Amino acid sequence: MKTYVLNELKQLTIITGNSFSGKTDLLNEISKETCEYSKFINFNTEVDFKVTEELKHWFKFVFDIDFVQPAKYSYVLRILSAGLNCKEGELLIIENPEIGLHPKAISKMGKFFTFLANNGIKVLIETNSTDIVNSICYEVLRKNINNCDVVFYNKTRDNIDKININENGKFIDDNKKLVRYPSGFFDANTDEVWALL
Repeated sequence: MKTYVLNELKQLTIITGNSFSGKTDLLNEISKETCEYSKFINFNTEVDFKVTEELKHWFKFVFDIDFVQPAKYSYVLRILSAGLNCKEGELLIIENPEIGLHPKAISKMGKFFTFLANNGIKVLIETNSTDIVNSICYEVLRKNINNCDVVFYNKTRDNIDKININENGKFIDDNKKLVRYPSGFFDANTDEVWALL
């Protein structure tokens, strides 16, 4: 069994486990990224976490950025923990990872999913968040993930449409022609935004 925890220094500590054994660069990257993601979690209240019987002590998390309500932190930590516990080749399915998160934190979550995919973990996300979609497209643009490794599916009334993205993070069809974003998703508040500008 593998247990990953954030310690008081805001770094990832591996209690036991072998998923990432021998990959010290990967572990360092995970630790660094986890610290980044933890900046968007608010633990202003004291939270005690009993990790394992062997440790016999509790961790206190105190962060000072108010992007996540205290009641929502457990959901975010479960997503991070589930992702970090996946082995290469495994599939991680997450429904609505954006729940309770500030848009900036949602964007970081997209970067986290990209990180997992780059380490051989298949990630399937059901989301209503344009921030996650934009974040993943941006990671493609920055060459942090290959566009061939990313595909979006949009459910319409009659079918499910496959949407690829090109190396610039733009939506394309199977013939590599640019396509508009799915109707009702990115354009849901277009009129309001233009009226406010």
